[in-house]
Amino acid sequence: MTLPEARAEAVPDTASASWQVIWRLSWPLVLTMLANAAVGLLETWIAGHFGSVEQAVVGLTMQLVLLINATVTAVAIGAQALVSRYVGAGDWAEAGRAARQAVLLGLTMSLCMLPVVWLAAPWLFAVLGAPEAVQRAGAPYLRSLVVGLLPMDVMIVLHAVLRARGLSMGLLGTAVVENLVWMGGSLGLGLGLGLGLKGLAVGFVAGKVSGLAVAWGIFSRMRLYREAAGGWHPTREWFRRLLRIGFPAALQMLMRNVGMMAFFSILGMLPGPTAVVAAFSIGMRVEAVAFLPCFALNIAAATLVGQNLGAGRPDEAERATWRVAAVGIAIMTGFALVFWLGADALAARFTADPLVRSHVADYLRVAALSEPFLALAMVLNGALQGAGDARAPMWSVFFFQLLLRVPLGFVLALLLGWGTAGAWWAMTVSMVAQGVGITWYFRLGRWRHQAV
Repeated sequence: MTLPEARAEAVPDTASASWQVIWRLSWPLVLTMLANAAVGLLETWIAGHFGSVEQAVVGLTMQLVLLINATVTAVAIGAQALVSRYVGAGDWAEAGRAARQAVLLGLTMSLCMLPVVWLAAPWLFAVLGAPEAVQRAGAPYLRSLVVGLLPMDVMIVLHAVLRARGLSMGLLGTAVVENLVWMGGSLGLGLGLGLGLKGLAVGFVAGKVSGLAVAWGIFSRMRLYREAAGGWHPTREWFRRLLRIGFPAALQMLMRNVGMMAFFSILGMLPGPTAVVAAFSIGMRVEAVAFLPCFALNIAAATLVGQNLGAGRPDEAERATWRVAAVGIAIMTGFALVFWLGADALAARFTADPLVRSHVADYLRVAALSEPFLALAMVLNGALQGAGDARAPMWSVFFFQLLLRVPLGFVLALLLGWGTAGAWWAMTVSMVAQGVGITWYFRLGRWRHQAV
């Protein structure tokens, strides 16, 4: 074993609430998420050269990909909870077994799901309430991405294993390779050769294949992989354990995306729906620059909580969570100021359409008010999922993003005639309420005794 490998396989010291450990675990994750956000923005910028229809297609398709991957992401959440517990306890054989079973389950789910996606592509855009022009362009684009979803799904599970082990640098390396290939292909084929959405699709697939190759290379050299018990034989009991933890997370993602689809439908009822949907897609991509670093902190919180609970230190788990939450709130407050003060300039970077630009600027100003609460919700959700308690985040999405956001958006945007402003305010109010609600639940402390 080489010296770098030896350092990587030392007894984990991430089961600690120290600022040094939080920093070492978090900064590669933050860079990883910033890189992912930059790719999303660049893809939106490229699509903007084709037109507002193409921008809407790219934005809606990414929402559909999140929905499609909900089950595999649930497997990844189960994998992170189990692997981090075993790593914290120093049981490498069981940690490796959990990782292998998660890869097998994720691969199986992906293979079952992708043919359905291919057949249902036109219907999915119609359900979103997309304008007819977006539906016509969106179905072929989604179908061209399907071949890339299989390596993407396996990589989602492998990333969860790396997170559970605390190998943040491995995640960063994977993201760098994946995103360079993805954006190189999209720029060269989509924009350079004028292939449009077809070029973006080829870049996406190439990036996912490259990222999987790197992630698998790291995984295959890990101690937990070498010492795994049971080989590569699927085991019903492991599948049950993974799904018991991850199934609420799958429902959470399903409800979030159902809520998003319903929200898209409300936007589609407003005057100038293509411009409104395009603006929403751009606004979410710009906002991702803020919330993706907090998603990195969500991951860090999950790792710290899982390993600390595995080591029998729930007080350290809670201390680490509040410290990570403080970092997230500080980051999101800074981004909120940028969004509020620079909304017009940011919107102008991504579209030349004056109507779309106006909608984007309004979106950013209203969303700025909810960013600190979004940070709080994301970090605490990660902590709860790292403890194996995925039910509370699921219910928070159900109450605040379905039962509150969608009806409130309908009332404000359509019944009261506030238009896009009403829709943006509905999002902000629901996000503030979700941050407050999940904080109340976390402070109850039930997650401390969660069995996995």
